[in-house]
Amino acid sequence: MAVTIFGLIQHRRGIKADLPDKLEEGELGFCVDTRELFIGNTPALGGNTQIFTDAVDVVQLTQYQFVSDTQVPSQTGTSMNQPIVRSLQQQLDDAWVNVKAYGAKGDGITDDTAAINRAIEDLYTKQLTTSENVRQARKTVWFPTGRYLVSDAILLYPEVNLQGENYQNTQLFQAAHTPSKPCLLRLTDSLGQTGVALGNNSAQLPVNQSVCDLNLHAQNATQIVLLERPNQIEFINCWFSSSWTGPTVTPGTEVTGITIQSLGAFVYGDVWINNCKFTNMEWALYCDQNIKNVHILNTSFTNLYLGVITSGSPGPTHVKVQNCVFDLIEQQAIKVMSTTHVSSLHNTYLDINSGAASIYWHTTTSLCSSISDQFSVVPGVQDLGTHNLIFNTQQNNLTQIAVTSNIRNVRSFSSATVQLMDTDDVVFIDCSATAVAVSLSATPQLGQAVTVKDASGNSFVNPITISSISTTVDGASTFVINTNYGSITLIYSGTEWKII
Repeated sequence: MAVTIFGLIQHRRGIKADLPDKLEEGELGFCVDTRELFIGNTPALGGNTQIFTDAVDVVQLTQYQFVSDTQVPSQTGTSMNQPIVRSLQQQLDDAWVNVKAYGAKGDGITDDTAAINRAIEDLYTKQLTTSENVRQARKTVWFPTGRYLVSDAILLYPEVNLQGENYQNTQLFQAAHTPSKPCLLRLTDSLGQTGVALGNNSAQLPVNQSVCDLNLHAQNATQIVLLERPNQIEFINCWFSSSWTGPTVTPGTEVTGITIQSLGAFVYGDVWINNCKFTNMEWALYCDQNIKNVHILNTSFTNLYLGVITSGSPGPTHVKVQNCVFDLIEQQAIKVMSTTHVSSLHNTYLDINSGAASIYWHTTTSLCSSISDQFSVVPGVQDLGTHNLIFNTQQNNLTQIAVTSNIRNVRSFSSATVQLMDTDDVVFIDCSATAVAVSLSATPQLGQAVTVKDASGNSFVNPITISSISTTVDGASTFVINTNYGSITLIYSGTEWKII
């Protein structure tokens, strides 16, 4: 760099590559190519200090060290004198990625479709160098409070995680004037392929997606969420809504909250819907294909034409609706057509179907169950199928249970293995010395019930594992009591043991 002297002030001016490692004390060095400014330190300190200008990346240069908000500081390094120091930019980049960093506005006016899809695609499909782990790029896409206008499908790539502020204040919506689109959210594979093309060209199929705390509203879409070939996807604290006001439906214009499809003979599934809301639409959830393990938990359904609909041959199996509330449903809350293993457990049915049955099982259904449900109108279940189980205080079909006395058959065990018999009603297990394996009756009858209880209060340390050699327990091979003094009551549905 050339030397220029103004009075007693000396400074250098040139490109950054020519900046000396040590400017003279008080000497300025201005880099014309990067627009950065430096000043020389005292001989004791040596080197140069950068002076902040509008060309300086302050966030990248500012150092960050976690010190804790208590009076006792945290030791982040190998010693208190060697703390871990990172740039503020690194610290910020470790957090969730704000969708507004990719251009989304959330103002309810700007079309945010391209920005949202750009954020998801960048974070979940970018090709990294061989020295980097792909997990470094996989970050949660954060939606701050706002209304995000969407005009086409938001694609959910494998392992994507969308997180809103809460479903009251963070909304993705399709405006009324938007041309009709198939959905608001749609699963895609790692190459961005959808529909029957999913998995082509060696692409990774949809897996491990999560959508939390979002309000999803669509008026012209066929379905709000389209799940094609799903595998381990969850919706937590989400609100699905449209503009239907009832009471009738125009065929071909129905809006469905969630549609689930396998698109072929292979079985897909593991869909979890927890603590959500479905309001003001024709159908809440529809599935007529080969899907397995759909769990709908702690969810409310209000002002709908139909609630949960399963159909098809083969249709979905092992669909569980549990601890949910249905109200203001024009037709059935749960309608099961030509499929098996659809369970309604501990649900509340209020204003349903103009006072007719809340649950409908078609003549081609079997192995379905309604257990511990509550209905505002009885009968709550219309059962036209075979081998279905109804076990509620208001309605049941347990004609094979013979009550001969008020005395129950109670037995106690302290051994490591226990084999139950058909006559056992209540079994007390002493697991103070060892874990215990309990085998249920090998030849149970429809409606047969048994209660297993940790009588010693040691199952947290020595768990009690319950299994059946001939069938399953609520779709699983075992059930474990691991809470001290815990207990479980099971009833045989004709095909498996159900947990009450």
